Amino acid sequence: MLKYVNFEQVSAKIRQIELMNRRIPLIIACFACLLHVYSLPDNLNRLSGDEWDIVQENKFGEITICYSPEVPFVYETEDGLAGIEVDILNNFANYLRKSKNIEISFNWVLIEDFDEFYKTVKNATGGVLGMGGVTIAPNRKKELQFSPSYLRDVSVLITHVDIPIAKSLEEIKNNFMAFTAVTTKGTTFEKDLFEITNRYLGNVPVKYVRNTSQITKIIAENGASFGYVSLPIYLSMIKEGMQIHRQNLFTKFYEGYGLIFPLNSQWSEPINEFFLRKEFQKEVKKIVQRHAKIDDDNLLDISLNTQKIDPWNNELAILNKENEIQNLKLSKKEDELNQQKLVIQFIFAFIALFLISVGVVVLFYRNQIRANRKIKEAYGQLKDQSEKIAMQNEEIQTQNELLEQQKNEIIESKKKLETANLELNEVNTKLEALVLERTDDFLKANNELTIANEELDLFIYRSSHDLKGPITRVLGLAQVAKLEVNEQTAVSYFDKFEGVALNMNILLNKLKMINLINKNQEEPILIDFQKLIEDVKSQYLEEITAKNILFESKIEKDLVFYANYELLKLIIRNLIENSIRYCKENDPFISVHVLQREENLVFSIKDNGIGIAQELHDDIFGMFFRGTELSHGNGLGLYLVKKAIKRLNGKIKVDSQFDEGASFTLTIPI
Repeated sequence: MLKYVNFEQVSAKIRQIELMNRRIPLIIACFACLLHVYSLPDNLNRLSGDEWDIVQENKFGEITICYSPEVPFVYETEDGLAGIEVDILNNFANYLRKSKNIEISFNWVLIEDFDEFYKTVKNATGGVLGMGGVTIAPNRKKELQFSPSYLRDVSVLITHVDIPIAKSLEEIKNNFMAFTAVTTKGTTFEKDLFEITNRYLGNVPVKYVRNTSQITKIIAENGASFGYVSLPIYLSMIKEGMQIHRQNLFTKFYEGYGLIFPLNSQWSEPINEFFLRKEFQKEVKKIVQRHAKIDDDNLLDISLNTQKIDPWNNELAILNKENEIQNLKLSKKEDELNQQKLVIQFIFAFIALFLISVGVVVLFYRNQIRANRKIKEAYGQLKDQSEKIAMQNEEIQTQNELLEQQKNEIIESKKKLETANLELNEVNTKLEALVLERTDDFLKANNELTIANEELDLFIYRSSHDLKGPITRVLGLAQVAKLEVNEQTAVSYFDKFEGVALNMNILLNKLKMINLINKNQEEPILIDFQKLIEDVKSQYLEEITAKNILFESKIEKDLVFYANYELLKLIIRNLIENSIRYCKENDPFISVHVLQREENLVFSIKDNGIGIAQELHDDIFGMFFRGTELSHGNGLGLYLVKKAIKRLNGKIKVDSQFDEGASFTLTIPI
């Protein structure tokens, strides 16, 4: 149940206090004199400015403006000072310029602590004004002069939004007893807060801050705190989304806000004249709307003193404004949700269009593959038929010379083999010469390193691609020759020749892998290690089965790792291929483990094969290096592994002894 203050009783109490004050003027005068005497040593540090009579006579002057930052009264922006009282002061300067032909300038003095700011203005002399949302109060009128009120002072009690709004004094006592009161020293907020705590809560801790902005910030961040702020500040803060709300009890209404100046100042005359003009209410209404953002006419009229103080109407106006702000927030959130829905719909439409495009491309590609396959089949059939016809014609025409021709063909085949071997040796020699030449160029010109690497990659790729055709044709000739030649010695030569060509073909494929490693720019994807290892294992399943190898893999559960799929597959395939190739005959096994250690992926493969001698560990990753006479490979497998690991910013470690198996451990950053 809401309980409001009886303002008639409050007014009666104030009148009694004023009557008592009039009876003891001598005591007050004596106290003021003593205070003046004790403050004499600080006179040299007092603020001062030109008095009104001097400014009137000279038609120009300077006023010292002492201000304590307080939104929306006076605050700093990128363009300088702004606020309700800043605009009022600028309008006052324009008024003096137009109506009295007087030019005044301002000397701005910043004092962030409100209590220090208040005392500084009180002790100042001459043309000094103070601004910072100062409440007009009876006790302050004895220490300072005030301009007429331009905006009614309504103070509201606020808490964090998570604190329920109290409906009775009992709830206030129960909820706030363990809270911290937050306020600014020397303000009406402090006085109002102490009235509540002394009367209902007892001894609660109090935290003092410099200004009201810090009060709202602390309460928004700390759920166990409460304090008073002015209504305009509260409304602007909840509009910005600050996590605070108002407690409906203990709302305070004061005479209003005003500019302050020392008791002995002469500036009350022009300031009162300026404030009491008919145009002033219209001017200040626009200023308050601009800075306090009070666009509700009923609430604005209450704030500008155009209505009598009616607690029920004022409470209703404040509640209406709070509801309006909450509705505005809900409307903004609804607009944001609608925008998100539009974005999601657009994304789905784009994905659908993309999938359709991919489907069309895949369908076209499949049709193209089928057409190429049919053309190749037709060409092969025509070629076979032509060869058969030619062979039949030769057999009919030269049956008597068949044996001699076969001998000549064998001799010619041997010559071709020798010529092919010479050509291959020349190609290898040229390749080695070119690699050495490029290596010398790299050492001589570091600034051309990138260009040289690209040229070498391009050369390897084109060389392997261009040599692919001749090797394929040599393999074809070897197979045709084995079909036509019956002599066992010649067939064995052709088998060896075919084996050399096949090894050359494997070498070219590995050389192409070097280019793949250097040029692969695929985006990292989520790696399914179970599927990847099974895919690689299936490529060598025939050898694993033939050699009776026990193959086991252990992958950490819920492992999340993104990497270049092709590079990772190349690494795993070459390591598994080496373990299969160099396994022992008795109880061979291969063990693969994948797990995460801190910020790294750890992949290890272990076997019980022939092992690697300790002195060869630094050489096995070199290009074309073979660690054993049993090796039938080309010495590129571990070189490709090391190169791919480097592209993934990883490291590889080998642990092996001769005839004791080998263990390779890869560490790749996640």
